[in-house]
Amino acid sequence: MHFFTAFPDAWLSGTADLSAEETGCFWNLCCFYMLKDGAVADDDQMLARVCKVSTRRWRIVRKRLIEGCFIEVREGFVWQAKCEERLEKDGKFSTSQRDKVAKRWANRRANSLNNNKSANTPVDTAAYTSTASASTSVARATGAIAPGGLLTSAAPINPAGVIFDQCRTYLESCGVKEQDARSLLGKWRSKVGEGQLIEIVADAQRRSISEPVGWIMKAVAARTSTGRVGAI
Repeated sequence: MHFFTAFPDAWLSGTADLSAEETGCFWNLCCFYMLKDGAVADDDQMLARVCKVSTRRWRIVRKRLIEGCFIEVREGFVWQAKCEERLEKDGKFSTSQRDKVAKRWANRRANSLNNNKSANTPVDTAAYTSTASASTSVARATGAIAPGGLLTSAAPINPAGVIFDQCRTYLESCGVKEQDARSLLGKWRSKVGEGQLIEIVADAQRRSISEPVGWIMKAVAARTSTGRVGAI
């Protein structure tokens, strides 16, 4: 996500116990967290570069942030409570705005097609239909998952087929090799089950996550962990 909502009063009060260095590192970390859609590996060297400090200084700051419950490390990934809230809320807003734009352009396209038809001009709508459906391949394949994980499609669906066909295809379209995609999906399925995995992958595709493997891995870990640690 390339933007997020920040509240100055909450930030200043929440970071009152941090030093200037710790506050700056925490801010850079939060920005990086949002940019990567929450898929931030707990890599000291990388995070030190993100926070613009030495690796030694970052390890000191990291310890302070963890002890102060500003961040948590879950299965090799950084987790931050408030950033997760913003990803959820701002992500919905971003999606709604994108959907509005897509709907507006779809209406313009439909009007253009209708005008061409009324003028008895041959129109090839197959390519347009194919393009429109491609952007929601996973969501449609899973029956357009509704809140609560219910499938809106009336047709029976084989969950395993959805996972190793449509979900795999989605990962491959993001640059993951077929064998790796199958291995990852199998591992994730064993952790959260077929229904939840399909929901997670569909959500990643809906959000247009730039690095879906890390994001899905973090989402799977969050669903299999118990409890959450508060932050600012």
